[in-house]
Amino acid sequence: MSEIHGSLCMQCQGEGTTRMLMTKIPFFREVIISSFECDNCGWSNNQVLFGGELQEKGCRFELTVKSSEDLDRQIIKSDYASVAFPGIEFEIPPKTQQGEITTIEGLLSTAAERLGYDQAYRVQTDPDLGAAVANIILKLRALYSGEELPFTVVVDDPSGNSFVENPKAPARDPCLATAYYARTPEQVCKQVYILRQSSAPEGARRGSALAAIEEGGGEEGGGDGAANGAKTEQEEETSSMFIDENFLKREYARFEDFCPNCKRGGETLMCMADIPHFKEVIIMAFNCQECGYKSNEVKGGGEVPLQGTMHKLTAISPKDFARDILKSDSCAIELPELELEMDMGTLGSMYTTIEGLLEKIRNNLCEGNPFYSGDSATHHHGSEGATQVKFRVFLEKLDALRDGQHFPFTLVLRDPLGNSFIGALGYDDPADDP
Repeated sequence: MSEIHGSLCMQCQGEGTTRMLMTKIPFFREVIISSFECDNCGWSNNQVLFGGELQEKGCRFELTVKSSEDLDRQIIKSDYASVAFPGIEFEIPPKTQQGEITTIEGLLSTAAERLGYDQAYRVQTDPDLGAAVANIILKLRALYSGEELPFTVVVDDPSGNSFVENPKAPARDPCLATAYYARTPEQVCKQVYILRQSSAPEGARRGSALAAIEEGGGEEGGGDGAANGAKTEQEEETSSMFIDENFLKREYARFEDFCPNCKRGGETLMCMADIPHFKEVIIMAFNCQECGYKSNEVKGGGEVPLQGTMHKLTAISPKDFARDILKSDSCAIELPELELEMDMGTLGSMYTTIEGLLEKIRNNLCEGNPFYSGDSATHHHGSEGATQVKFRVFLEKLDALRDGQHFPFTLVLRDPLGNSFIGALGYDDPADDP
């Protein structure tokens, strides 16, 4: 921890002490905690800055506050997050409140306090505006005092560095809806992150999987090429078509991209696969040679089917861990033995195995519930009983499944768009797999 003496107090213009500590919240990310206390007037302030990287996607949390317990939910709010209260038509724009770790009640009380700073001046210069602000302050006080329940809170953070606590974790919270989304270039620029222009082929810059494949592997006259309308030798080497016994015809293309973790140049491999007894899919994989970051994504090809699909697998031996899985964004996951349900969009799309899917489920639960381990759980929730032990016991059960210590167990994939798939072991047709 670092101490800075002689810092200027914004209240009395005297001198105080600033303390700064860079730490890592377990299963979350690095943060810089800053605390100031004035030796003269006693005024204090604290702030949270995020020392980690820009997250791969933005996040949006919508919470319905129904009781006084919900007002005590912890919330991590970054500088780039906006917080809206639709019921009273009030919004806290980005960068108007500092990044902080607080509660729903603390967020509301801070907003009401800051709105009241210049209220006397508003009433004198613009009575109508002063009356409107006074009405908002009264509504905010009614919300954080619990007089007006229920109400809705929406936290939208393009940087992906905000979080709202789920006290029912790892179970689904019916009061909290979480979504992740891809940022627009305008949102990236507003966060003062450098938006680099890609030197990839035109199809890759358009972000279209099909366009990239056409650019990299189209026949003569079928594509414009990378720069001058002709296919280069590099494209000849990095684009190909081949046949194997699993997915039959495959077509793939390579193009340059930038790593969302370290922002350096990398390479994305895009493959169009025609899976027997299933459908055509597009698999995208990225591997950064600089920082080791890896990601993969699966997109369904072809038309939207008339019916959704449900795949139910009963794993009876470690051999089942080697089964291939294609999971799309629209797929929900169930593990009945653990009473675990994960809604569509929770893990994103991926091409992996049963073992890999279980590992990703565990990582997602840990990263999505940073308040359930370390000092954060014991300090906020009291003793190590109710919340921390419950979550740890659940993770131990999940570890037993992942490590092959518990058989049989059931895995269910529900996809309304029919873009998910579980591979068969030793059978040409998955319908023949018992």
